[in-house]
Amino acid sequence: MDIIRASVLGFCGGVRHAVAMLEDASHQFGTIYTLHEIVHNAHVMDRLREEGVILVDSLSKIPDGATVALTAHGAPLSLIAGIQARHLNLIDATCPIVADAQRRVAENSKSGRFTIIFGDSQHLEVRSLLSHASAGAIAAESMEGLAIPSEGRLGLVAQTTKAPEALQAFACDLRAQLPDKTDLVIQDTTCPEPLARYRAARKLATNVDAIIVVGGSMSANSRNLHAVCRESGKPAFFLESADEIDRSTIATYRRIGLTAGASTPDWVIDSVEQRLRQL
Repeated sequence: MDIIRASVLGFCGGVRHAVAMLEDASHQFGTIYTLHEIVHNAHVMDRLREEGVILVDSLSKIPDGATVALTAHGAPLSLIAGIQARHLNLIDATCPIVADAQRRVAENSKSGRFTIIFGDSQHLEVRSLLSHASAGAIAAESMEGLAIPSEGRLGLVAQTTKAPEALQAFACDLRAQLPDKTDLVIQDTTCPEPLARYRAARKLATNVDAIIVVGGSMSANSRNLHAVCRESGKPAFFLESADEIDRSTIATYRRIGLTAGASTPDWVIDSVEQRLRQL
């Protein structure tokens, strides 16, 4: 069996930056608290717990004087205000790409634009974006039931893990429902990191019999990557770890492509490849 890796796979710069910040902070301060997963990958979170990072579900469960870390996805302004009000030590591991999207939303509000966010309204990143929209905002992944102002100035941004093509398709649907003279500004806040993995996966698919995508089940970018691989027409299998490899199925393919989401650590990818080579 031949194992061929995608030219781009695994940790993106933002995730690598966030994990390194948390590891450094744990060495400096000891215990670090966080209200959300730093990244959506159980293996990363398990290792961070070993380093002293504790995940809690409420700000009230964090002791006075403790250190709190924001995740790579950012955080709503109300949560940041609550942390500051308690004078807790704050470590901001927000991905720079997410921080730029937050800035775009804030600038829209400052100029009086109502912001439409193309993304999952329940996702932490989108909730953080919504909190920066003092002039009003709404988040949605389709036009169905979308309530937007019929008049006024509008701005469209995207959850950073969305594909640029998906944003443009949404923008076309949006324009079709707006009056011709509507002042709509489209701001592409999509991250190039997932796109690079999508392109690499499509290229990989042309040279293999099947593809394995390694990622966390809660990772939006990993699930999107799996969808891209399935669209190639080649069999695509989603795994969180080497333990999930189905020998009887995978062993039937001669050339296996290997890719991974932007929140998947190198050591998990390596373990999957090693297990495949043992088949």
